[in-house]
Amino acid sequence: MQIQSKACCSRPPVTLSGGYDYVVKGEYVDFNGMKTYVTGKPDVKRGIFLFYDVFGLYIQALKGADILAMDYEQYPDGAGDFKVFMPDWWGDNPQDLKLFPPKTPEEIKKINAFFVTGPANPEKAKPLVQPLFQAIRAKHPEITEWAVMGFCWGGKMTAMSSQPDTIFKAAAQCHPSLVDPNDISEIKIPMVVLPSMDEDAKVSSSLS
Repeated sequence: MQIQSKACCSRPPVTLSGGYDYVVKGEYVDFNGMKTYVTGKPDVKRGIFLFYDVFGLYIQALKGADILAMDYEQYPDGAGDFKVFMPDWWGDNPQDLKLFPPKTPEEIKKINAFFVTGPANPEKAKPLVQPLFQAIRAKHPEITEWAVMGFCWGGKMTAMSSQPDTIFKAAAQCHPSLVDPNDISEIKIPMVVLPSMDEDAKVSSSLS
């Protein structure tokens, strides 16, 4: 669980239901020098700081952000509206979809290096979070309540952003990677952990 579940390296990426002609509802805004996808209705009072997965601003992540912001008409959840902010941590260099599933030791090495020596190393990314989030808050004082959420790699970043003195009121991890049971002692806000069926059940349950 320190890197990825077996499924991450044995299955191809999920195909977007409905095809890849989805028209995004948000826009790109620069905050503290980082391109950020922003979606949601104006003047909402609740915000979500969203960490994407290793594929970056991929169409599935963008559609997911839109659904979180404004519900999904096919399966309405009644949660109301949010403003969602999804920073583009990888820029033009996300994980290569062609590496999944990896077929050679070299491809596995490239995937793991992205997490260890590359931009997805959580300890490298963590110092960038607070200045970026503060820049977003400064431009959106109308948002008075914040949650944090992450997919895959973003689950680890969500755990690291839910520790003492966090501004966030609630958190969620979806099919998280880099799961560490030691994180639970530092998490100070309500958090839901939604593993896929391939994660280690004992580890996942220890976080929820």
